[in-house]
Amino acid sequence: MIIPAKIFKEISTMCRAFLWSGQASLAGTGRLSWDYVCQSKKAGGLGFKNSTDWNIAAMGKYVWAVVEKKDNLWVKWVHHVYIKQEDWWNYSAPVYSSWYWRKIDEVKRKFKSLIARLQVHKEEYRISIGYSYIHPSLDKVHWSKEVWGRLNTPKHSFIFWLAVHNRLNTKDRLKRHGVLDQSECLFYGVVEESCEHLFFNCQFSLSCYHQILQWLNWRTHLSSLSKIIRWIERASNTKFHKQVFSAAIAALLYQIWKARNDALWLGKIMQPYLIVQNTKVSVKNRISYILPKKISQRDRDWFGVL
Repeated sequence: MIIPAKIFKEISTMCRAFLWSGQASLAGTGRLSWDYVCQSKKAGGLGFKNSTDWNIAAMGKYVWAVVEKKDNLWVKWVHHVYIKQEDWWNYSAPVYSSWYWRKIDEVKRKFKSLIARLQVHKEEYRISIGYSYIHPSLDKVHWSKEVWGRLNTPKHSFIFWLAVHNRLNTKDRLKRHGVLDQSECLFYGVVEESCEHLFFNCQFSLSCYHQILQWLNWRTHLSSLSKIIRWIERASNTKFHKQVFSAAIAALLYQIWKARNDALWLGKIMQPYLIVQNTKVSVKNRISYILPKKISQRDRDWFGVL
């Protein structure tokens, strides 16, 4: 079934409105292009589908059916009524034809080279193939496994994702956009609040960070998000250890950001030990609930004593 482009446009507008404003804005959302957000998580996006491109890819299935002259009543009908003896690729839909038929004719040229390739390799057209063709994926980012780790709490991963892109609404960004006049750190008022400062240079956050390192017996002095991600990637620890490290970093970022928002909007400064405690509890509860079955006894014992 072909859904009118107007409806798909309304759906896209609603998604964008939620992502750029309202509740998402309170969570600290920064602006990223919609095309980038619609990239896969491995390519740095959120894995949303571009509804317009998906609708076009769905229409490509009708183009394929006409090319292949599929044995069904609809294909026989359009060949008899519309196309007749004309070449499909050179055919132009008459103005008196139905809306859906004009739309199919309009998008068919987008798929000409793809369909030719599928015919050579004797493959069937699928909507997912058509979507990948008109909405190609960007190169894979190195940090996707850490940000979207299986053991991460989803809302923690989302804040992690925004922090990696430096799109959290920290006070330095809000000042640049003319929203605030002052940009001093809410925890350590002398320095400007930026993403890097808030999480890894502020003495308040560093206190929390070092306690989490000690809890995990994580021997590193790195204090940069990009360097920490690289360290997790290259560490010689087991896969489960790396996933726990990623989950802990994601949870810590979330708890610090939540504490920062409480300080901004409610005027409450949470003590570092409470942030650390909340981070530990959330990590333990999440991983205990979805603990993978295929992990070594040594990893189980290590996690059990955390």
